[in-house]
Amino acid sequence: MTPVLVNVLVVLVVGCVVLLECFGYDAHGEGRRHSVARARRGLHDSPRAAGVLGATVVVALALAVAWGLEDLPLPFTTRLLVLVVALAAVTVADVRSGVVPYLYLGVLGAVRVVVYGWELLVDAPATVLVARGEIVTAVIVVVVLGLVRLTQRGGLGWGDVWILALLPIFLGPRLALLSILAAFAVAFGFSLWALISRRKGRRDSFPLAPAILVGVCAVLLYATFGGATS
Repeated sequence: MTPVLVNVLVVLVVGCVVLLECFGYDAHGEGRRHSVARARRGLHDSPRAAGVLGATVVVALALAVAWGLEDLPLPFTTRLLVLVVALAAVTVADVRSGVVPYLYLGVLGAVRVVVYGWELLVDAPATVLVARGEIVTAVIVVVVLGLVRLTQRGGLGWGDVWILALLPIFLGPRLALLSILAAFAVAFGFSLWALISRRKGRRDSFPLAPAILVGVCAVLLYATFGGATS
């Protein structure tokens, strides 16, 4: 099976899971056989959320093909593609409820642990060295942003802190820090536009997950088509 095909399959499988999670969930507990029908209704009733998922999958497919053609290591491309598509689910949930679900973060963490095991089988010494830098960077992100969260009354939530802390262990320190900077730049630009257009007030909160999604996608697209991915 070629790397391109494996990457594309990863995107499609994770995309289907995200689709059912975001649009097929039923609070009234209907059977699983109704999930597809509910997902269709959900896509129809939530065009913006559907647009987010669709655009994210398109970006992920473009990255999947490019990385497959470059023959990048499958553990590396798999973890990045899972992150990108999963961020669509986080974004939809954050916009709908204003909360980043800890279940999603836990699943992402579990996926990364599995991929660490995969990478250890391929090259244990290199994986240990790289993992050390990723984990240290993640801890620094938690400490710095945690202090910001504790010293301010609103804005940055703990869910936002944890999803940003996951970026280093998925993307690596350099791409993660660039993505965090890009996310805050996007969030600042959107907040400024919302205030100027009077769509939001100064005391209103802004979901950060959409900005994180845009920041991560922008950095990965630039690194792939305008720079280097490593």
